[in-house]
Amino acid sequence: MAEGSIRIKIEQVCPGLYISLGERWIDHDFLFNSFRLSSQAQIAKLREMGLTHIEYFPARSTAQPLPLAAPASPDAVHEQPAQPVATPDPNENLAGELSQRNGGLTPISEKGGLTPISGAGRELRMARVAARREELARCEKAYLRSVEAVRGLMADVFIAPREAREKASGLVDSIIDDLVASQHAVVNLMSDSLLDTGVRYHSLNVTILSLLLGRSLQLDPEVLNHLGMGALLHDLGKVMVPAGVLRIDAGLRNRHQEASYRTHVDHGTQLCGQLGIDQPSVIEIIRNHHERLDGQGFPNGLVKEQISVLTRIVSIANRFDGLCHTIDPTRAMTPAEALASMYRRESAALDVSLMQRFIKCLGVWPAGTLVQLSNGAVALVTAVAPDDTLRPTVMVGDPSVPRAEALIVDLREAQDVRIERALRPGELEPAVLAYLLPRMGSQVFVGRDVGQ
Repeated sequence: MAEGSIRIKIEQVCPGLYISLGERWIDHDFLFNSFRLSSQAQIAKLREMGLTHIEYFPARSTAQPLPLAAPASPDAVHEQPAQPVATPDPNENLAGELSQRNGGLTPISEKGGLTPISGAGRELRMARVAARREELARCEKAYLRSVEAVRGLMADVFIAPREAREKASGLVDSIIDDLVASQHAVVNLMSDSLLDTGVRYHSLNVTILSLLLGRSLQLDPEVLNHLGMGALLHDLGKVMVPAGVLRIDAGLRNRHQEASYRTHVDHGTQLCGQLGIDQPSVIEIIRNHHERLDGQGFPNGLVKEQISVLTRIVSIANRFDGLCHTIDPTRAMTPAEALASMYRRESAALDVSLMQRFIKCLGVWPAGTLVQLSNGAVALVTAVAPDDTLRPTVMVGDPSVPRAEALIVDLREAQDVRIERALRPGELEPAVLAYLLPRMGSQVFVGRDVGQ
């Protein structure tokens, strides 16, 4: 029995109960394995499945089980224990937090996205989930190849500068061709096993995010290439900064450490000369990506029009990735928090119009965001399609299902299920959090929309 659940008879089931079928999602005709009941039709389907008992979760339910009829035998009085069998949930207030709106009850749609589907529909669903997994695996391999390319060019900066420049140019062209040029590009969440906060990952993330934003602006191919080169090499100068300084998060460095850290923009500019990179727009990005529109940046305190559009783009991508991937993981923000913080608190420093477009590219619920669905389920956003950023693809948090078989749902295909709000990791039950985010953090990459 799952932690916090109560076993009840099928006769006690009613709309509003959050239940778990206790089976793999591929073994039944419901879209979700755990969900909040919303109709008598769903209950009828449960009866057709031959179930005599079912587990329900009081903390996620908006109703109480129906009372049992008068017991026909002494044993019947034990069918509905007064309290959950499991130990108290340390997040026992989760239910109130998740449903605290409109008088304390979360509105439930008429269907809840849980109308049973036919056998043929189940086969189609399985095929689509398999296609999504294959696409994720393909993109992860492409991402790792790019990471290795970044590692190689960083190693060649001093010993083979010409080769390093060629590798950088080739990598940017590859990202543009393979990851950004797709008409139906999707921003995906990187597998937790690939998380890293090193320069090579950060540089690649900033490049991908910058090119996504640049693509949305319909920049000319040559300009897009310069944007990619500047983004990829924006932190090149950090190879000249003491490792001890780089291991300290921004805001925690003393003035001497901060001064040392800030030299990376000058070092990067100088290294560009050694690499034979002479495009002014690329060099400007490397030198000025820490400048702010309000004049509070470095190295020169530039303001507004003194900072190019390409530099502003990289500044936004750099800031976003920096907030999501801090040296101290406890200080890292979720993608949704990072976007909200940047838009609300840094509007004087960042280009607001570009920020709005950046949010549109990543979606209101960016990849890596923990969310509550309208059917009571908790999920992790794994992919966002540009044509409908309010309905991303999510992985459902259901520890009763092996993580390798976790249900991945494209909410565009479940129109009566919606995201209600983003969740903080601390709001989730420990088992669900460990299931969805075995390691805190997220990387992003771009792939094809298999739903198209």
